Amino acid sequence: MKRLPAALTIFLMTCALAFAQVEDIRNPSINTETEQGSLISQAGTAEDDATRMQLLETFVERYGDHDAINYVYLQLQGLHLAAGNFDKVISYGEKLIEAVPEDVEIRQNLTKGYEGKQDFDNLLPHLLATRPYAEKDTQLPEPEYEDEVEAWQAQIDYAKGVLQYIEYSLYASLFKITDPAKKIEYMDALRELYPEGQYAGVLDDYYVQSYQQLGDVAKMLAAMEAAVQKNPGNENYLFTLAESSVRQAQYDKAKGYAEQLIQVMNQKAKPENQTEEEWTKNKELFTAYGNYMLGKLTVLQAGNAAQGYRDGRKQLLTTVGPIQERGGEHYGILAYMLGICYVKLDIAGDNIGQATKWMGIAAQEPNPYQGEAQNTLAAIRAATE
Repeated sequence: MKRLPAALTIFLMTCALAFAQVEDIRNPSINTETEQGSLISQAGTAEDDATRMQLLETFVERYGDHDAINYVYLQLQGLHLAAGNFDKVISYGEKLIEAVPEDVEIRQNLTKGYEGKQDFDNLLPHLLATRPYAEKDTQLPEPEYEDEVEAWQAQIDYAKGVLQYIEYSLYASLFKITDPAKKIEYMDALRELYPEGQYAGVLDDYYVQSYQQLGDVAKMLAAMEAAVQKNPGNENYLFTLAESSVRQAQYDKAKGYAEQLIQVMNQKAKPENQTEEEWTKNKELFTAYGNYMLGKLTVLQAGNAAQGYRDGRKQLLTTVGPIQERGGEHYGILAYMLGICYVKLDIAGDNIGQATKWMGIAAQEPNPYQGEAQNTLAAIRAATE
């Protein structure tokens, strides 16, 4: 996972802003001669955050309708964020944005609160609502007076940092969200808001995983197709897409994926996370899968042409070793296809032994043709008794 640049993190945490708001919550007029003003003054000069927090919480309890209450909320939001008290960060943040909804700093603090609590139901709509305000702040007109330029530039820079952080937050949340449907919502937002962003190119694999978890095969395959268009070197996707195309009788498309798979395995370099032995076995297996798909396609389209079964058998026999070692459904299908070839090419009973062998395997290995293999095997035996 890409990390948020350290400079941006520090900037968002430390930047002192002078936001122009309908209600000035950062520079309220406070009369220190009053009990309320004295309490705020004591908090401002407290030696530690714990004491400052306690004094400000006391103010909230006693003087919740005071004109400076939002100033106090803002101080408390920052203190609780530093202390990791995310419920409090959220509580004060939600109060504040009712009064000053356009305040980007308060919204950024609230973002950190939702993230800290891993409240992904509320984080996404909050990020979507925050982005227009941040965009607006990046386009603030230059002030008339020179002494206001520094604060103006700080507000613009902060807003730009928040826009970057929203992108990062949407992406980073993918690694914490367990609900695949919720994960897709975040990816959709990331793709829509930042189509050319730094994370746009890595989302396809996460879409594949999420749709697979949801059992949405159609969307999973669509995500795979999008992924191999950008990165054609994923052998698992190519094989899955070839198989899916066969099931849909899209034979030309299946052939294209199978040929692409073989080409990829011939050219692909060993991944860093695999040993030479692991890579050699993987390369042999997926090369075999590519040839297996081509052989299967040849058999499926052979019709009554004996040459088609000869060609298909030749291709399929080259794949037996790796696929047999892997076992499972694909070995069962391979066995059935070979059995069909030997049945179709039987000359005076010369191929009965091979037909019986492969149909016997297909009848035992769970696969979509298992029932047909059992019936064919029974017919072969009945004919040779």
